[in-house]
Amino acid sequence: MSSFIFRGFLIGSSFGVFAVLAGFMRPAEGIVFGATMGLLAGLTTARLHEKRQEKLRKEKK
Repeated sequence: MSSFIFRGFLIGSSFGVFAVLAGFMRPAEGIVFGATMGLLAGLTTARLHEKRQEKLRKEKK
């Protein structure tokens, strides 16, 4: 689960930095917004992955 969260954080932070460089946001806003959205995306992806793995385990039985 932590790899999804970490990956989401990195991708979200990158989007925040690009938003700052493009002039859409101020630096603090872009990084905080990007990191927060990345963490939420990582958590969602991790939960979906766990549900999918659980479903596959049930099908094997």
